[in-house]
Amino acid sequence: MSKKVFVTGASGFIGKKLLPALQAAGYDVVAMSRKIRDTSSGVRWVVGEPMVPDDWQNEIDGAYGVINLAGE
Repeated sequence: MSKKVFVTGASGFIGKKLLPALQAAGYDVVAMSRKIRDTSSGVRWVVGEPMVPDDWQNEIDGAYGVINLAGE
């Protein structure tokens, strides 16, 4: 059974490298971005704002971890 990890700022420089590494390690990745992203990689994308909890609050339920890479 894989564990869910929620990543903010996932479309940035570090996130682009981290997401495939998390998947290779067996994690289910839920990534947040301000814009719709390509879902062909198997990452589940959530569109929202890091500072607006209503956009992502439900997505962190049951997450093994949260990785915050979002910057302003």
